[in-house]
Amino acid sequence: AMRVPTHASPVVIHVLFLELLFASCLGLSAPSSSTDVPSWPELSKAILPSTPPPPTIDCFVEARRNPGANIDATVKSKIHPSLPTLYRERNGWCVHSARLWLALEAKGVRYNTVLVEARGDTYDGSPTLEEQQGTDGRPERLAGLDLPQLCLISGEDNSDLLSGAGDEACTSLLQSLDELFPGAFPLWPPINNYDALGCTSSDISAATRAFMDTAPESDVCRQSSRAAWLFCSEEGYRLDPLSRQTFEKVLDDTDNLLGKSVGPFFAGNIFSAADVFWSPLLERYSAQLPCLHKDLIVKGNSVRWPHINEWYDAMNNVPAYACRIRGDGPSWRKVLYREPWWPSEETWHPRDTVGPKGELKASEDEVVSMFGDTNAEDCVWESYVKSHPHVASSSTNEAAACLVRNHEQITFDMIKWSSEWGYEEYSSHDVDKELRFITHSLSISNDDNTDEMEAQAQLHNESIAPIILEYLQDRMCIPRDMGAPSASKLQRILKTITHFAT
Repeated sequence: AMRVPTHASPVVIHVLFLELLFASCLGLSAPSSSTDVPSWPELSKAILPSTPPPPTIDCFVEARRNPGANIDATVKSKIHPSLPTLYRERNGWCVHSARLWLALEAKGVRYNTVLVEARGDTYDGSPTLEEQQGTDGRPERLAGLDLPQLCLISGEDNSDLLSGAGDEACTSLLQSLDELFPGAFPLWPPINNYDALGCTSSDISAATRAFMDTAPESDVCRQSSRAAWLFCSEEGYRLDPLSRQTFEKVLDDTDNLLGKSVGPFFAGNIFSAADVFWSPLLERYSAQLPCLHKDLIVKGNSVRWPHINEWYDAMNNVPAYACRIRGDGPSWRKVLYREPWWPSEETWHPRDTVGPKGELKASEDEVVSMFGDTNAEDCVWESYVKSHPHVASSSTNEAAACLVRNHEQITFDMIKWSSEWGYEEYSSHDVDKELRFITHSLSISNDDNTDEMEAQAQLHNESIAPIILEYLQDRMCIPRDMGAPSASKLQRILKTITHFAT
């Protein structure tokens, strides 16, 4: 069979397969034969929480599914009218979208999510083919606006939208969230367990201003919502990463700033809007800098940057961040392997001495090691579930719930993907059945019971199972598709199942 390239393009569909494997703790018995596979309604009953999640609409997918449809009307018909609506970049790459997303998750408010394809973030700023043809599904009400946007009360135009695009707008919006959602967890400033201020508003303001003074200057780095503060801005050099010295100065200044705080966070001992503001930069740097400069390791380098590493550790205990917003090493590496940031040999460069970029400076395994463990402690997950009742009781079950909710779209995309990469064409019936079987067989297995896992794996459709597993590994992108803790467990089991099923 043809080997699928490791760096095949990211999934077009927000919903992902990776949710697939973890129908863990279903409470279902092992199938007695390959025909005795639980139906999706049976799996749904065993897995899904009683509280449904708030609506999520992927405009790009809707445009592909219903060409020519009025996306604004589609969104309006699917969102919950009484909830606020977050319009954000659909892949989870946009740093500005990540800030507002984290803030809302930390507050524990229910909100609609409208996922939108980014525009203008190409090598030369020219529109993509989909944008030119109007097939990228961008709502008309976002015309001329950057992401993210927050809508509190839906209207017919964009006058009711609050912008979080750019540092200044994001600062203003984050500062307004406590007033907009007065009953939710406060971020500017936060309240400690004794109902006392964890820090002052001035502390947070100072930390956000310090970000603007510390991050690479806009006239030096290429403006990009999805690969921010990484590449040179000078014409002809925009595919070159910033110098090692530039990155090291940013990290040195950030570490010194954190060293002045009375706690591990930017404004003291409690997570606040200041950490929301800084988190996209520091998370991406931990995975992407080693890919751009050999051995430029941030996470784990507590000798040179001790306070940054204390911040990383502290963020692992922030439920919204650790359980949903945080990405993982492989996914952040994949971002760099996509054009225009790290182009193929066919990409033309204005400076003829550049040539092909070649391989990144760190392998996927190395990035995984440097990025570190993405599991969440049980107490952290439990805390997240308390403020998000639509989330399953464990990260394992949450992955399974995502699969159950999206199995129809997953089946469709799997068939399309396998055909594009030269695999045998499969019927939707066969793929659907194998997905249910994989979900169920994994739900009654665990990492310690490899004998049971091997026995179940041998009952898989030997033709389809390995292809589905490779599809899942290729399509996985975190946090677009699911939280990092569920993905971590999924990846571990994927390797085991792949071993037994082939």
